[in-house]
Amino acid sequence: MPLLRLLSVLLFLSLSVCPLALANSGGGNHEAAPVAATPNKTEHKFWQSWVPMLGFSATRIPGLVDQERVDPIEGRMLVVVFLASWCEPCQQLMPELIRLEHRYRQLNADFVYVFTHDTRDDAEGFMKEFNLDRGYLANTEIHKVFHNPELPTIYVGDRHKWLAARYVKTTKKDLDELDGLLRLFTAF
Repeated sequence: MPLLRLLSVLLFLSLSVCPLALANSGGGNHEAAPVAATPNKTEHKFWQSWVPMLGFSATRIPGLVDQERVDPIEGRMLVVVFLASWCEPCQQLMPELIRLEHRYRQLNADFVYVFTHDTRDDAEGFMKEFNLDRGYLANTEIHKVFHNPELPTIYVGDRHKWLAARYVKTTKKDLDELDGLLRLFTAF
């Protein structure tokens, strides 16, 4: 089994590095190839930086617990989805998010749904409609820690408690990318 993991990692690396090397080599043309533009650090907050995945305290729904702490766990991915019951894009993405949650639940990925600008009753109704298990009501701490996210927004923490991705105003295309990211991080 370890040999299979090693081979899959080597295959991944060869598929991701070789096309990049060929693209940058000019395809056999030894003239200087144009250099790709480097992202502007002011536009890309996480460009070449290690940012820890932050935890938070919030009111768990359904439940009677006033505040529950949610922190990334070493060895498990944490996917925090910010949404609201009245948010139409959030409602449209839910079937795909639920599919991803079911696919990766047994592969060390935890999905947490944080309802912003919602009442407890509205959030509980949304959770019942989409059969969600783990929801929280946002508070001022969450808005401060996550910079009052636009909806829907997804933060993804890797297995070592680092922020791996952030999707603001999440779209179907972002969920496809999230699927690939989860597949990669849960592969071994």
